[in-house]
Amino acid sequence: MLNPSLTIAKLITDIKALAGYAALGLDDVIEINESPSRKVKPPYVGLYFDFDRPAPFRDSDMNLESVPYSIYALIFSRVHDDAPDSFSEVFTIMNTIQSAMTGIKTVSTKKIFIHFQEQPYSIMAYRADETVLRLNLNVEEYL
Repeated sequence: MLNPSLTIAKLITDIKALAGYAALGLDDVIEINESPSRKVKPPYVGLYFDFDRPAPFRDSDMNLESVPYSIYALIFSRVHDDAPDSFSEVFTIMNTIQSAMTGIKTVSTKKIFIHFQEQPYSIMAYRADETVLRLNLNVEEYL
């Protein structure tokens, strides 16, 4: 089975390795889970996964061959004077990191395919004090 935590760890490494990462001014890229390891300051990217999609296929014994899942990246802005500036910041971050998050990747000797969902992003909050953009990605085993 594909391991969501290993996939997120791979994405975090890939994002931090981007040429333009330092210019984004991100505090960090972290996995969001029930027990955060430390506090981060905006702007930052938080990744989490969800088993919110049905498995696409089963083997001849009706066992699941692969369990696809979704990965979401929440991009949090810092405080700005107005909402458009806040949105501009998260949109710039999204445009920079999306190339590191999609495509065919190798995680733990398995090839996976990460691609955008039908709705590639959602605006979760749009305010001057904080804009939150969520990238919506699907992860599947690459056969």
